[in-house]
Amino acid sequence: MSEDIKKNEIKLHERLKDEYGKRYGSEFAKMYQSHWNREIMDYIDTMEGARILDCGCGNGVLLEEMRVIYADSYGMDISHDMLKSSSLIKEGASILAVGDTEALPYKDESFDAVVCRGSLHHVPDPDKGLKEIGRVLKKGGSLIISEPCADSLLLRLPRKIFIKKSDRFEDSHRSFTSRELFQMLRDASFAIKKKKKFGFLAFPLCGMSDILPVMKFLPFNKGITRLLIFLDKIFASIPIINNESWHIIIKSTKS
Repeated sequence: MSEDIKKNEIKLHERLKDEYGKRYGSEFAKMYQSHWNREIMDYIDTMEGARILDCGCGNGVLLEEMRVIYADSYGMDISHDMLKSSSLIKEGASILAVGDTEALPYKDESFDAVVCRGSLHHVPDPDKGLKEIGRVLKKGGSLIISEPCADSLLLRLPRKIFIKKSDRFEDSHRSFTSRELFQMLRDASFAIKKKKKFGFLAFPLCGMSDILPVMKFLPFNKGITRLLIFLDKIFASIPIINNESWHIIIKSTKS
């Protein structure tokens, strides 16, 4: 069953690689993706020269920015087609690797930090994937994940319907509650250090413009994106309201 899910993932991203290009292509979308990347990279507090893995890097939307700060950063994804669509492909095979999160193609304790941006829910057995990530992390190394979050009661039903009806998702895809994510991390011998809710109004409008193309037709969409990002930051700071986020970003360390 697990192997069938992985084959379906590869086929799905072979079909969607161009759609991801559209998602990240417009100027307002680039602005939003860069904001998301900075929110994640704020949790990478390792020293200069640290070796970092972007696990499930897709087309390298995070990795490209990460390598500006951390030159010794690498990307791995199960989809060869997604990797081929990355601008980093020209830098050679040493930067990008085809691989499986449940069986990472790296030696024990190879990295100071591992980042997973929206990739853990694509792994058939996330518990196994987290243990593999722990294997390739040095002791005390950091794992930063950004995952869809199912804490919101308002978003649960629309999310389920959308996943069921859309051809961009598999039935195996799911979103976890923050409690489920914390428990999975602890079970894999990670200690939770920081967390923040992420993505409210700006996330669906600016971060998924290939699915909800509203922003493409609005004038001054870069200015609107800045406003929505500002509002999202306010929402993230307000208790109860911040439970309505689309994502959660968690930093943990290998015990």
